Amino acid sequence: MAKGTRGYGATSLITGFKVRDKLGNGVPALTATDFTISYWIPGASSIITYIEGDATYPLTDLTALDDSFSEGGLWEIDSTYMPGSYRFDAPDAIFTAVGLGFVTVLVSGYPDVDIEWQIVGNDPEIQSLPPAAYSAASGVTQKSDIAGTSELTDAIKAIETADGETWEELATFIGATILNKIAGDGTGIRDRADSKDRITYATDVDNNRTISARDAT
Repeated sequence: MAKGTRGYGATSLITGFKVRDKLGNGVPALTATDFTISYWIPGASSIITYIEGDATYPLTDLTALDDSFSEGGLWEIDSTYMPGSYRFDAPDAIFTAVGLGFVTVLVSGYPDVDIEWQIVGNDPEIQSLPPAAYSAASGVTQKSDIAGTSELTDAIKAIETADGETWEELATFIGATILNKIAGDGTGIRDRADSKDRITYATDVDNNRTISARDAT
């Protein structure tokens, strides 16, 4: 059995497998009519099977090795130098499953070719939730729950630290402490424009600071 690892949510994956006869030699010149390709996902009540001509899950012959991705597509890689090696365009549904996804490639008249993929980057307990629910349960915003780059940036900036500040606020205070001027009376650190105090504090006789106010606006 061939084994591999693929990331959760992978799409348009072009992969391959090798078919051998009983002597271990590669079997060339096979087409979609010679294959039945099935996969099972843990928790599912049945397998999904791709067969040539099937209305729902068709297995089809590609027209060239470098064709664009086509789910369920097959093509012999090279009958002379890589006999028995075939390109297979794997179904996207395999990589949105919880836990392990198993793909079994069955070739009529020859020993079965088994491929097992472990799907990584998901939590079996909560990954199957809709994006918004997953985000709430895990504290991590899913890519599919974010419309674009600006939304992703906003989501990251809004994550709170253990002290209750957002990362954006924390970055503002750190930047002020490192880069901005100290108030003339020594009671605070100014904002970049020197228009207000970002951090207001009191200093005791031992020069220890007690912060009384913070303003990240």
